[in-house]
Amino acid sequence: MMAEKRSAFLAGIGMLVATVLMTSAGMAVAAQDQGVEAGAATSKTALEDRGDGVTRVLEGVPPEGSSSEPIWVPKDTLTEAERAEILAQNERIIRLLGARSMASSGSPQKVTFGWPLRSSGRGTTGGAYSIDTTSQYVDHDPEYPDKLLDWACGTRTYDSTGGYNHRGSDYSVWPFPWLSMDEGAAQVVAAAPGTIVNKKDGNFDRHCAMGDAQWNAVYVLHADGSQAWYGHLKENSLTSKGIGDTVAAGEYLGIVGSSGSSTGPHLHFEVWDEYLKLVDPYHGDCNSAPTWWASQPAYYDSRVNMVMTGDAVPETPACPNPEVPHIKDSLAPGETIYFTIYYRDFLPSQESRQTVYRPDGTVYSRWTAQGPDSIWPGFRSSWWLTFNADLPAGTWRFEVEFEGQTYRTHFNFRDPTYLNVQDPAGGASWARGQTHAIRWTDNLGGN
Repeated sequence: MMAEKRSAFLAGIGMLVATVLMTSAGMAVAAQDQGVEAGAATSKTALEDRGDGVTRVLEGVPPEGSSSEPIWVPKDTLTEAERAEILAQNERIIRLLGARSMASSGSPQKVTFGWPLRSSGRGTTGGAYSIDTTSQYVDHDPEYPDKLLDWACGTRTYDSTGGYNHRGSDYSVWPFPWLSMDEGAAQVVAAAPGTIVNKKDGNFDRHCAMGDAQWNAVYVLHADGSQAWYGHLKENSLTSKGIGDTVAAGEYLGIVGSSGSSTGPHLHFEVWDEYLKLVDPYHGDCNSAPTWWASQPAYYDSRVNMVMTGDAVPETPACPNPEVPHIKDSLAPGETIYFTIYYRDFLPSQESRQTVYRPDGTVYSRWTAQGPDSIWPGFRSSWWLTFNADLPAGTWRFEVEFEGQTYRTHFNFRDPTYLNVQDPAGGASWARGQTHAIRWTDNLGGN
C-alpha cells in the first residue's frame, strides 16, 4: 500500500493516541504504514548547477533556487572510570535481584535485537517515513586520535585526543532533533526483552558539548546474561517501571535527549555480554562475531526520512534551540512554496528525482539532484517555486523517487486545506495506550 506523508495540518491528530487507524474516503490506512512504491528511471536533460550538488531540470518549470545542509552529527564521551562504575553498580543490583541466575554460565547468545527507536506519531515529524539515522558505530581500533575502524572496516566512528574510543552505536534523530525532543517524537524502546537493572534520571538534557555531566539512562539485563545500555535520554521521560521490572521487546523506555557528555540529541546504545565484555552488535569484515540484530541494517541505509512543503527553508538555530520547520501545505497566488527532502545516507553516486504534479496529474516541474560530495548520515535539500494566479486551483502533489522507492506529500493552491472529522463526532475520551479509529475526509490526497 502506498503510504502518504501526513501534513502539518494533520499533525495534531497524531497527538490524540499513540496508535491511530485512519480512514479517508472509506479506505482504512494504518498510521504506522509508511510503505513506498517503486520509482521509474528517466533520462537527464538540461543541466543547472544550484550550488548544493547538481540539479538537472528534466521537464517543465525549473526551480528558482535551492538550499542544502548536512546533519549535525552528535558525539559523546563516557570515561573508563564512569563505565567501570556503571558495570559494577549494575552487577551489585543483578546479584541482589538474583537476576543472573536466569542465564547459565557459558550459554550461547540467545537474544536478538529489534530496532531501539520508533516514532511516537506525534508532533512535526508525526507523518515522517522515518525519524532516525545511524550516525556512529563502535570503534574497533584501540589507538587514538583519528585511528578509526568500524565493523565494516570503515571510519564511521570516532575517538579523541584524550584516549576515548567510541564504544557504542549512536542513533541520531533526523529531521529536527531538538524540536523532536521537545515534542517527544523519537521514542527509545527495548531492543530485546529483559529486566531493568538500573535507571538514572533527573539530569539536565540539553547539552551541546562534552563534559563531566551525568546522563539519563536505562539498563536492561537479557535472559542470556548480556545487558544493553540506553543513554542520553530526555530528563523525566524514562519509563515508570522500576528496577527489577521486566520489559518486552519494543516496550517504551524513554525519549531521545542530550543528557550527559553529549553534543546533541541521540541514543547511545551499548551492549555487554554476560562476561562483561563489550559487544559490537553488527557483523562485518572487521567484526567476525555474529550479528545480534534480527535483521541487520545495511552499512549505508539510503532512504528518505521526510518530504514536506513549506513557506521558507527550514531553520536550524544554534544549539540547543529547536528547529523551525516552516511547514505549510496551503498556498495563495504569488506565494513561494518550498519543497524539502530529508535524506538518510544520500551518497555521492546516488540521484534523487523530484516531480511537482498539477491537480490533473500532469507534470508542472521535474528535476533530479545528485548526492552531496561528502557522505553524511543525514542531508537536507530544498528547492522553491513561485505560484502565479494563472496556475490551476486544487490539490497538487510533490513526489520524490530515490533508490527505487517513491515518497510523496500534497499541498493546495487557491483551495484552502480542510479536514472534516466524521468519527468520533466529538466529546470522546480515551485512556492512554488504547487504539481507536479516526475517520475523516480532506483535500490533501486522502492522507
